[in-house]
Amino acid sequence: MELDIEIAQKDKELISSSVDTLDKEKEQLITQRAALNIDSQISLLNKDIDTETDKRNRKSAESSRYTGYCEQLKLDTEIDESVFRSNYNKVQDLNISVPGEIEKLSEKKVRLKY
Repeated sequence: MELDIEIAQKDKELISSSVDTLDKEKEQLITQRAALNIDSQISLLNKDIDTETDKRNRKSAESSRYTGYCEQLKLDTEIDESVFRSNYNKVQDLNISVPGEIEKLSEKKVRLKY
């Protein structure tokens, strides 16, 4: 009987030691998982930053191109909605008048040749 009690106590100590080891491993795994989640979140945030940076750069390039066109056409280069609408209307008027101007210049060219 004493032998059975001794064996049971040793088994209990062994099981207790195993449980402690498993608890430590569990804590390590939880820590690793948290670190991986943070790394994943950082990676996602970096992707978002890259995407937003690309959008900003594209908008900046488009703004520069728009300003360049406005300067070429001697339009207002300020960027706000009312100025944009005004510039748009002026460009529409220019587009309408271009064929007539081309026609006049062609006629003038023909007259100068003869």
